[in-house]
Amino acid sequence: MAALCSECFSSSDEELSDASTAASAPHPRKTHTPPCQVEGCKNLSVSRGLCVRHGGGSKCTEPGCNKRAKLCQRCFQHGGYKMCTEPGCNKKAKRYGHCWSHGGGHICEAPECTKVSTQGGFCWAHGGGNRCKHEDCNRRSYQKYDYYCMRHAKFITA
Repeated sequence: MAALCSECFSSSDEELSDASTAASAPHPRKTHTPPCQVEGCKNLSVSRGLCVRHGGGSKCTEPGCNKRAKLCQRCFQHGGYKMCTEPGCNKKAKRYGHCWSHGGGHICEAPECTKVSTQGGFCWAHGGGNRCKHEDCNRRSYQKYDYYCMRHAKFITA
């Protein structure tokens, strides 16, 4: 068994309380991981000098697929997911080994609503998720379309 140095281990309660106070004090996060090589990107690189958004990370092993691997070296579409652990359920698990129907998602914060929440803690019916930036449009927006809905993204990119 390796011996611990006196700086790392002490039986004194006073020194332990000092160490816990120092550990909880805010300080900049130190990392040896370099940032993404794409100019202007502040994310940390995952592999090949790139963050996940710019092509870093493992890829799906299915021939012809270049999507990011999620589980078992496969993307979600090619089997990179777990199934719900509820007996008799054949849906894909979202969280804690369960599908949304069996408690795998967060529930909407609106009173008496039992729907699954999206970003912001509310379901779509109660204002959760991202909405289109176009004036008077309340449709779902997508980050890949610069937070416009699919209908208005066609006009913005054209």
